[in-house]
Amino acid sequence: MSRGRKRKTDKGTFSEDSMRQAVETVLKDDINRRKVSLRETALQYHVKYQTLFRYVKKKYMITCSKMCYGRSTKDFRELAYEMATTNNIKIPHNWQDNKRAGVDWVQGFLKRHPEINIL
Repeated sequence: MSRGRKRKTDKGTFSEDSMRQAVETVLKDDINRRKVSLRETALQYHVKYQTLFRYVKKKYMITCSKMCYGRSTKDFRELAYEMATTNNIKIPHNWQDNKRAGVDWVQGFLKRHPEINIL
């Protein structure tokens, strides 16, 4: 076990403030009906594209649930499947057959994240 391990690279590190600004830029412009490219925003704020995408999706789900416009369970399950396949995460066979996450997975996820409301 090592004490005081030091990072050898700055890979995977980003400023919390720059990530917050990038997410707000994407969501603000999306609300104003002016589509902003995630890739351009990621380059502008010096954050990784995939990380920004993940933060925007999370922020979007929380924003929708706060506006009482939570996504349906079916939409939520399809989004989980899409994110898992995009990120090459190992998933159960029934997810691949149905093209969406399972009901048990959604229930477990909502227990871990009570701030998200879905219909």
